[in-house]
Amino acid sequence: MWRLIRFVFVLFVFLFLESGTYGSQVRGCDGYTKAQPGHGVEYSGTLRNSDYGLTLQIPPGQSGWGAAPEAPFHGFAIFLAADLKSCIFFEIHLRVATDNNKSQSATRIKLGNRKGWEEQSTGVIEGNEWTNVTARFSIRDPRSTNEVDDGSLTLVTLTRNKSKNMELFREMRSHIRFEGEDVSVAGADVRQPRRTD
Repeated sequence: MWRLIRFVFVLFVFLFLESGTYGSQVRGCDGYTKAQPGHGVEYSGTLRNSDYGLTLQIPPGQSGWGAAPEAPFHGFAIFLAADLKSCIFFEIHLRVATDNNKSQSATRIKLGNRKGWEEQSTGVIEGNEWTNVTARFSIRDPRSTNEVDDGSLTLVTLTRNKSKNMELFREMRSHIRFEGEDVSVAGADVRQPRRTD
């Protein structure tokens, strides 16, 4: 009887893992962006954005895909494989709430010319093990001493390809340059943005 119960339990766990996603907040590229190659603005080489006071280098041979040309810049996705399932996603936005998204497992890192926090999570999506590596940052907006820009650089990769894809991720992370200063603790010494209704 116990063998049958144990067999059914193991079978249930196996079917659960094979059928969907488990793991700590692991997402595929489609969980981060709706961008697709060939649609929207294509970015390559050195990208400069004066609104956020940032410069970054897209790795040679890669292209980033953003929103439509008429939309404001808030980031882009670089797809690392022909199947569009592995990607590096960069996003930046003006802070609208003072929530600190840093997990307890995040480690302090160098993010180009500033500092940030990095965290990793691994889980299974549709029977394959995936890893998400996210580097988060908070930078004083270069146009205003009262506002903060928050953002992240995220690698989404099959765990078996993590070493290869981490090279591109680290290269990109090391070449980001911000004009604004670090905000060491989310919300510290920063007034909330003024409403312009």
